[in-house]
Amino acid sequence: MTDGFFSKKRSKEENIISIETTNTKTETQMNDIRATNGNGNPILLPTEVMIEANFKTKHPIKVESKFHGTLLSQDKIIVEDHSEIKGDLICSELIISGKLVGNIYCTGKVSAKNGCEITGKIFTKRFENDDNTNLNCIISVPDNATIEQINAVLNDIDINTKLAADVNLPKIINLFTDNLNAKNSSPRTKAE
Repeated sequence: MTDGFFSKKRSKEENIISIETTNTKTETQMNDIRATNGNGNPILLPTEVMIEANFKTKHPIKVESKFHGTLLSQDKIIVEDHSEIKGDLICSELIISGKLVGNIYCTGKVSAKNGCEITGKIFTKRFENDDNTNLNCIISVPDNATIEQINAVLNDIDINTKLAADVNLPKIINLFTDNLNAKNSSPRTKAE
């Protein structure tokens, strides 16, 4: 299937989408996406690209594109104002100015900036939002012991294992959601 500069192939066995480019500039941009950087600069998912994938890295990520799937970073994720994400974000810090339909699992701080739109659930240690945000979400703050457990799992992520096959992904999500379920079943939160 051709979509602009990209041709997509889906492997039936593994249900993986690979992206082939037909433009030299775009090939360079895609090589930048796959590159690992040791200098602290975020990996860039550039504008004018639609990406459908599961993406896992130990490095920060800056999203300027449309992205469908799961993004997991042991570091920070930055979602720019013109970005649209459908899927889940898992990270240690999130700065979001764009649009997200999905869930956020963050062991640190989520900063919702002016103009951002979030639809889904947010699990985070800290949450901060500017005045002009459109939030259609539930925010849950896990206890410190849960955050420590999640950080231990997040730091143990093997980037050589496909995200869909990584046993740590459901562990992280379950630790966040189990903590919320435990709070909801606590006698303190039930109506008397």
